Amino acid sequence: MASKHVPKPSWTGGPPLSSQAPPYAQFSPSPSSPESRSSSPPPFLLPLRLPFTRSYLRKRRTPLPAVLAGLTILTLSVLLFLVMSRRCEPVQVVQQVGVRQGVDDRFATRNWVRGPPKPRFADNLKPDVKYISTFVSSGWTANDVMTYGNLLYLSLLTQRVPVLGPFVPSHLSSTAGYIPFSDVFDIAHLAKSMNAPVLEWGDLKSVEEGVEEELGCWSAWMATSREIKDPRWSWIPGVFGLDISYTPLPYDHKMFPEQDNEPHLKYGKLMQLSFPSERARALSLSSPRGTKSGNPLLPSDHLLCFDQMYAISLEQQWEWFVDSSPVWRFVGRHMRWNKNAEALAKNYLAKHWGVPQGGLLPPYISVHARRGDFTAHCQWMHQTGSSCLPSLTQLQRRVSEVSEKLALKGVHTDRVLVTSDEKDETWWAGVGQLGYTWVDHKALRTDELYGEWYSPLLDAIFHSLAAGFVGTDQSTMSLLAARRVEEWNDGPVGFLLWQGVPEGEL
Repeated sequence: MASKHVPKPSWTGGPPLSSQAPPYAQFSPSPSSPESRSSSPPPFLLPLRLPFTRSYLRKRRTPLPAVLAGLTILTLSVLLFLVMSRRCEPVQVVQQVGVRQGVDDRFATRNWVRGPPKPRFADNLKPDVKYISTFVSSGWTANDVMTYGNLLYLSLLTQRVPVLGPFVPSHLSSTAGYIPFSDVFDIAHLAKSMNAPVLEWGDLKSVEEGVEEELGCWSAWMATSREIKDPRWSWIPGVFGLDISYTPLPYDHKMFPEQDNEPHLKYGKLMQLSFPSERARALSLSSPRGTKSGNPLLPSDHLLCFDQMYAISLEQQWEWFVDSSPVWRFVGRHMRWNKNAEALAKNYLAKHWGVPQGGLLPPYISVHARRGDFTAHCQWMHQTGSSCLPSLTQLQRRVSEVSEKLALKGVHTDRVLVTSDEKDETWWAGVGQLGYTWVDHKALRTDELYGEWYSPLLDAIFHSLAAGFVGTDQSTMSLLAARRVEEWNDGPVGFLLWQGVPEGEL
């Protein structure tokens, strides 16, 4: 069975009945459980060294010289063991509190918090610094990335320090746990490129030692439609012990108040909430809801927070899709991959293309063919099954178009790497008949070795490393992949069209 990593549908309102919040994921990449370890070595080894663990620095109180001596002995012992055993085990990558590899000292975590993660986040906020945050729930791998991008852009507009949560397993099983933002993206590069600090919730508050505390936030979700009566639900407040009192944003924060079904809010309106005059006006039009304990709290001004920030634009709907997108220009293009995750993806590709590890990867065209959940749209178009989705003939045509554009640049390749959520073996057989290939995550035991997050994460990185890209129209994952290939690789892109396309052109 091919890669065909099939994410599970996201929950739109709340958790499934009787569900518990999934655990905070082990820092990547590590086996999903002790039982998942195999007597055979994993197919790939990450090249970067192992930093100190957070839990060690937080819980131990040994004097520093003794700590350093002990760590030196331990490191030498581990290295000797690895040399003697000649085995390669997946590395557990974690971060030392306040220190990230390659970070500009101006943006080091220690400069923007009072100290190591504390039981209460409020005790770790610096009194002379203002912060901003949101809680994602829209789905990996693109919607929540866009949400965090929107937050980061708003942090620039308000001159506040962004506090990013982890990514949640809305498209995976709950046992996947959470994966920290910094396990996916290179925060040091992001902060330097934005010329601003970037924090994570794990920098403020200890997950293991945290206590529940109340917080007042704005509900942006309730301002998107008069039909929405409750804040947007997310697992993240529960993970970090936050009991939140939400105050609905006034309806006039919408971009198009006259269109109730159009969800976009305006950056300018949200930015103004960071300042006294608009904050006072908004509070005069709306009242806070109670926490679980029934306490209504005004939205915090120290830590400005929102329940969701997905559909936000400056001037037009879905601005991420246009070439003038401010959030892409000032934030999105700087969201480079975590170095370990990218190295792992390159090792996969090296094996896939028959290149020695460390060798130069050949140019290839990547494809994201989103089909699974899009099939449901066919019935709205009065068609059955997947009859409204792009055919393999169109796929071949789009790949040829991108290939021709590459040839004009002097890049010639017949290598095509396909990723899709399609489960139909007949469709995949057709892909193979076209001479296209795919990475078989099941055969390579990706989820078993590194955790469920790594199949979709690696696929996203595969997309971005390509010389050219073919995506699926209306897919945000394809949108981000296309923007990365265009921006990072100066590569041509194309899209599989399926809405409003004559049947003969599908």
